[in-house]
Amino acid sequence: MKRVLFLLLAALEATPGMASDFDTCLKAADSIDPRIMDCQDKELIRQNAALNASYSKLLTQLRTIPLAESKLRDSERAWIKFRDANCDLIPAVFGDGSADRINYNDCVIDITSARVIELNKWNSSRTVEGR
Repeated sequence: MKRVLFLLLAALEATPGMASDFDTCLKAADSIDPRIMDCQDKELIRQNAALNASYSKLLTQLRTIPLAESKLRDSERAWIKFRDANCDLIPAVFGDGSADRINYNDCVIDITSARVIELNKWNSSRTVEGR
């Protein structure tokens, strides 16, 4: 039953984790690079706040399990290194023009959104209550 619940939650959360405000902002930006980057900046702030909230909630749940708490910290550090290395590939290959900056920001937003979804799954379906 837990596996079915997890799969159901995964399917529900597989929808884009980005705010509809972000989509609206991008449409209003009308393909003008500085406006697109402003939209991305706002979405990065929102995604980072969601990431920090999800991470903090899970960390709180794991405080009574020192090994798990340590593994979560290790995994978050590794995830940050992965995100940075993965997205740093864009300017390394394509340069650092405004379109490349937009692609870089998209990379960070996408990867951060995916991490938020992953941590939310831990918070909602892989609870550690009762341990």
